[in-house]
Amino acid sequence: MVSGWRLIQEGKTAESRAEIAGVFINRLEAGMNLGSDVTTYYAAKVDMSERDLYVNEINDRNYYNRRKKL
Repeated sequence: MVSGWRLIQEGKTAESRAEIAGVFINRLEAGMNLGSDVTTYYAAKVDMSERDLYVNEINDRNYYNRRKKL
């Protein structure tokens, strides 16, 4: 859901949103991590416009961190 919201924010046109979604779909189908910090920002309760994530937040193993497998 959070990634879907990010598609709306990042993709300025329907075409660009489709391209972004395609990347996520391809990664999921290949069994890859999404490699997206959007959900990690959500888990850390940090607004993306506020600051970059700290290393400990990126490395935190939680359900929302799509860079790490639980």
